[in-house]
Amino acid sequence: MNERMLRTDRGRPGSPSWDAHDAFARMGWLLKHLPSAAYACDATGQITCCNERAVQLWGREPKLNDPEDRFCGSIRIYSSEGERIPHDRCPMVQVLETGKAQQAEVSFEQPDGQRVAVFVSASPIFDDAGQLLGAVNEMVDISENKRSQEETRKLSEFHETIIRTAAEGICVCFAIPDFPFVQFTVWNDRMTEITGYTIDEINRLGWYQSLYPDPDVQQRAQERMGRMRYGDDLRSEEWEITRKDGERRTVAISTSQVEIESGVEAVAALMQDVTQQKHAQATIEHILDAVAPATGQAFFRSLVDHLCQVCGVDYAVAGAVDWPDPQEVRTIAFSHRGVPLENVTYALHDTPCERVLQETLCFYPTGVQQAFPHDHMLAEFGIDSYMGIPLRSANGEALGLIVLLHNGPFPNPTQARALIQVVAARASAEMERQRAEEELHESRERLRLAVQATQLGPWDLDLCSNEVVFSPEWKAQLGFSDEELSNEYAQWEGRLHPADRQRVLDALHDYLTGKIREYCVEFRLRHRDGSYRWIYTRGVALRDAEGVPIRMLGCHVDITERKRAEEARRELESQMLHSQKLESLGVLAGGIAHDFNNLLTVMLGYASVVRSQLPADSAAAPMVLEIEKAGRRAADLTRQMLAYAGKGKILAQSLHLDRLVQEMSDLLKTAISKKARITSELLPAAIEGDATQIRQVIMNLITNASDALDDRDGEIRIRTGIVHASVEDLSSPYMPEEPPEGEYAYFEVTDDGAGMSEETLTKIFDPFFTTKFAGRGLGLAAVLGIVRGHSGAIQVASEPGRGTTFRVLLPAVAPSVASERPAEHLTGSGQAAGTVLVIDDEPRVRRFAERVLIEAGFSVLKAGDGERGLKLFSAKQAELIAVLVDLTMPKMDGLEVAEQIRRIHATLPIVVMSGYSLDECTERASVIGANGFLQKPFEPHELIDRLSKVVLAPGEDRRS
Repeated sequence: MNERMLRTDRGRPGSPSWDAHDAFARMGWLLKHLPSAAYACDATGQITCCNERAVQLWGREPKLNDPEDRFCGSIRIYSSEGERIPHDRCPMVQVLETGKAQQAEVSFEQPDGQRVAVFVSASPIFDDAGQLLGAVNEMVDISENKRSQEETRKLSEFHETIIRTAAEGICVCFAIPDFPFVQFTVWNDRMTEITGYTIDEINRLGWYQSLYPDPDVQQRAQERMGRMRYGDDLRSEEWEITRKDGERRTVAISTSQVEIESGVEAVAALMQDVTQQKHAQATIEHILDAVAPATGQAFFRSLVDHLCQVCGVDYAVAGAVDWPDPQEVRTIAFSHRGVPLENVTYALHDTPCERVLQETLCFYPTGVQQAFPHDHMLAEFGIDSYMGIPLRSANGEALGLIVLLHNGPFPNPTQARALIQVVAARASAEMERQRAEEELHESRERLRLAVQATQLGPWDLDLCSNEVVFSPEWKAQLGFSDEELSNEYAQWEGRLHPADRQRVLDALHDYLTGKIREYCVEFRLRHRDGSYRWIYTRGVALRDAEGVPIRMLGCHVDITERKRAEEARRELESQMLHSQKLESLGVLAGGIAHDFNNLLTVMLGYASVVRSQLPADSAAAPMVLEIEKAGRRAADLTRQMLAYAGKGKILAQSLHLDRLVQEMSDLLKTAISKKARITSELLPAAIEGDATQIRQVIMNLITNASDALDDRDGEIRIRTGIVHASVEDLSSPYMPEEPPEGEYAYFEVTDDGAGMSEETLTKIFDPFFTTKFAGRGLGLAAVLGIVRGHSGAIQVASEPGRGTTFRVLLPAVAPSVASERPAEHLTGSGQAAGTVLVIDDEPRVRRFAERVLIEAGFSVLKAGDGERGLKLFSAKQAELIAVLVDLTMPKMDGLEVAEQIRRIHATLPIVVMSGYSLDECTERASVIGANGFLQKPFEPHELIDRLSKVVLAPGEDRRS
């Protein structure tokens, strides 16, 4: 601190006098402006002042002039070694006790437990008389420096550990002018293992003098070091050294020049002992030189003999994957210490060879029999250890394997592993070449036979010169004689169809480079007349010893007619698939209609029963009547489904078209878009037709108009009336035949939706075509079929953005008045007596029939299937007066049941029920003698009427 501002030494003669109060007043002003943390205390240790930086360093505000907070007593202080320092031994106390300045590195523990390292410098304060007034302490935060030093120390230790434990020898040296000319500063344990010398020994005896006893070699090594000082670093140069024990070893040395301190250059070296690798490489070269002249079987025979000798194993085997059965291997060379053994074929399953073909290298140093107890060959030859490596083609296909076997623990596995890994590459190439020769031989033989038996087109391509020879048959396929078309590669490539060209050339390239195993491809070639002929070609490449393709042979086959036949077959299959889909839809529709009829039988029947039991003035009577009307309409829909499925008839009757339209539009108001407004102009119009099918036409066209609005506000306009239609009015691209000119009733639906393009208009009546997200594409197709079936016509007008109008024209007839069906009441005849057997798989139908028959005076027996029905019949036939049986049931259908009953009882009345049309079973039912038929859904009076007729006249065949 500045002496002029605050005196911290003893007073000198002539100095101005000042007391403690002045001193600490000046001290407070001084601390406030200091850049570091500082505080002052009086001679008793009470803190008289401190600056803001000291408060931040402590993490708390001290109590000034407070005996309880002397030296900021609540702050824990630790030495640089981490030991707690009592407050009575802190630097400030030492200053006050000795009157001498103190410096130390300590750390403060802040209230949150975090420690802050600081350098403290405490100095005493004296008055003019030399009396100690107190002390001042300046504190510098050195936490970051301490952390940095610790990280540097840990990093240095980490580097030293890496160097010390590295698998390679690592050393650093620098040149010195005197003997031994280089001095080492780094020398790890691996360097001692490689050379036999410690760092002290090598620095004392000398690198050159110890490792290179030959003076010439020593001279070259010194010259090499001299060049390294000028930046000529070594990159894994091999040198032969002499170890401390006299053994000569080959080492690979890599060096680089580094600066170990300012201006001091050194050389860092990495050293590897490659003696064993050199020996293994020499052994491999010896083996490869020995087997190089041989090919095929002789190559593999020589190879396994040498492997047995060099690796010191009892057996060596070369095997090939068996093509007919890739789960087997056949040995092509089998050696027992140089003595050939007979080749064998063995299964791969549960053998170590199976693992070899799945991996890169498989090794069992001992206990291989225990690992594969089901491998009988291992037991037969007494094998204890095993090493195998797969042989693969250029594209990774498993061709075979090389295996070394020994009767004891495996000898020298490191050398053996290195050997077979190298020779495996050469053996793989030889096996692939041999396989290619076999393929080529087979291909030539097939080609010869094929040319003889068929009109094939052989070709021969020299891959080195790109010269090609096309056979006369090859040229004839394209309409040329042998002399008219030159033997040039461009003739083939230039005639490729543009759409096929790149694909064919890519396939050829992939085959020649080994990416695919076979070259066989279909493509189109331009004929002499300009048309394109479909060609199938297959080729085989002949490769040299390195596997490089040098020649390719193949043939062309004209498959144009086959392609045409395939296209025709695909079209036929498409048509059959379409037909099957329609048939499946028909089966589904028929099944649904049958089940609906069962349900409607119960609904209509009970509704009729309820209505018959209600008083005439009952408020519920009109509602029950509406239920019956809705049920009958549902029955009409099921009849339409049966007609679609081919299981029912279209029922024609006189209809008021305008009334049907009004009913359907009222019904559909809740089903169509809420934003659609329906306006009608319905003039009287009568037609002859099926009410159910006409309702479907009306429903489909109105719902299509609603969908066309696409959830936008819009209007749907509906019109009916009579019009005289000419032939031109009736002509339509959608109708195969034009109806005759005359009077027609029309039904017209117009919307102001998005409209349709011409392309869409051509497809709207196609089955399964739809523009709706969830549509099935059957609505308009059904409309067209119904209109055709009613000898009518349909017209469509639409433009994009201008909406669509559908107009249906149907032959008009004179209007007639349809009478309402009178309400019928079920009453017992009083004459009914006897028991009726009801057989139906639908429980609700059985219960409904039972109720109706009991109320009519009959007794009832029930069965849920044909087998139970026959059992009841056998037990109760003497009581029965009739049998009511459903046509369609599981296990045994109604006609089979009727046939069984008729064999036992020739005259018992039998009534057949069906949710399908009864026409389909009429002929068979007549043959077995069924007395009557009842179409579902039926009402109570219909059941009683039919049963009464057959009971009273059992021999009469009456059909409803």
